[in-house]
Amino acid sequence: MPAPVLISTLTLSLEAVDYECQLSNARLETSNSETQVRTFCGTYTANQETYALAIEGYQDFGEVDSLYDLLWTASTSGSTLTAVMDINGVTFTCEVAGRKPPAGGAAGDPLSFSLSLPVEGTITKV
Repeated sequence: MPAPVLISTLTLSLEAVDYECQLSNARLETSNSETQVRTFCGTYTANQETYALAIEGYQDFGEVDSLYDLLWTASTSGSTLTAVMDINGVTFTCEVAGRKPPAGGAAGDPLSFSLSLPVEGTITKV
């Protein structure tokens, strides 16, 4: 059995700006939904895969090149963001929909957030 791959480097760029220093976790997630359709001619199964870029990081609103502000603006404008994630030299590229990240947190704790950005279209892997 091969050894597991450990992440030694991860770069996440949104709109050509690197944001790995604001993030503590980034991953592409897959979700499958299966629907069965029954007719008098038989049962058919349809499978739909959806993808999301799940990120966890720290609220940096108001800063230069703020990830928080970029996500908020993309959500408000309805535009997509180009995401390029490089993990140990393997590059994944996709378009993701903007979402408004949560604001605030517990007293005395760093302001963090978790967010799932839906992938629109396909993911390329190089």
